[in-house]
Amino acid sequence: MRNYFDKLGRLLEDWVWGIRIFLQRHLGAHGDLKVLSVIISAGLFIFIRSTIGYSETYRAPVHLSITEEGVAILQYSPMEVEVELKGPAEEIRSFDATKLKVQKTIDSTREKSKEVIELSRRSVLGAGKLRVVRILPPEVFVEYDREMEVTMRLSSPELTGRALQGEAAVVLLPGTVQVIGSENQLMKLVEKGILLPTESVDVSGRTQGFVRRVKVLPPDDSGISKVIPDEVDARITITIQAPAESVYTNALIPTATNRLPIISRPEVTNQADHETLEAPVSEASEAPVSELGGAALPEAD
Repeated sequence: MRNYFDKLGRLLEDWVWGIRIFLQRHLGAHGDLKVLSVIISAGLFIFIRSTIGYSETYRAPVHLSITEEGVAILQYSPMEVEVELKGPAEEIRSFDATKLKVQKTIDSTREKSKEVIELSRRSVLGAGKLRVVRILPPEVFVEYDREMEVTMRLSSPELTGRALQGEAAVVLLPGTVQVIGSENQLMKLVEKGILLPTESVDVSGRTQGFVRRVKVLPPDDSGISKVIPDEVDARITITIQAPAESVYTNALIPTATNRLPIISRPEVTNQADHETLEAPVSEASEAPVSELGGAALPEAD
């Protein structure tokens, strides 16, 4: 055994000496020291970067998929975990956590009905240049079920904004899709008549109809693993109502009666039965009778 270690030591010594001669021949008399300084500098840089930095914890959704035929995921918990990321302050401040998620693919259930799946740091997607420090909790509890395929209807997408003129309406083509997932979960959805939601469509400023591809958005806890097709056509129509025609009718104008004093020559007033005269006047106007088509009495001298 001692002779073995002696031979190994001489081989390493010859190997190091050969590298040193090679570096001195190509990089000068102190080429080996130059290479050694570069290696030390790189090691120090990596050490400082890993030990000195800023860290932040983000919440990320967990997405599980299974490749084994005939098996689906019934449910799993938790559906969200905390992911601690570390890196320079500038990258931490500018980091967009909306794309952060934990993706895990299960190759085989090994005929188990339930099991605990470990989440590794390599399962974290969307971290960018930041380093994944840890995941809390580091595992999820999964229950399996038989796989099933059913037909489900889609709900009409929400129309956001307002058309420039007219009223907007939407129709999906096709209105149904094929979904694959947990038999237990899908049967509950079908019995309750649940409609699968679709992404919204913006009609702001539109003046005529158009067609837009929209994604089918099954809920995360629905047990659905696949949707066929995962996008459908949303046909939007904009109806502009014609202006209403004006209708003219003959209507009687309500009238009122004013009592007017008689001011005229004595021979005229002496023949009148009353000292006042009743004349119809429109309620919409206080105009004298002469302006309404009546005859004015002759004025006194």
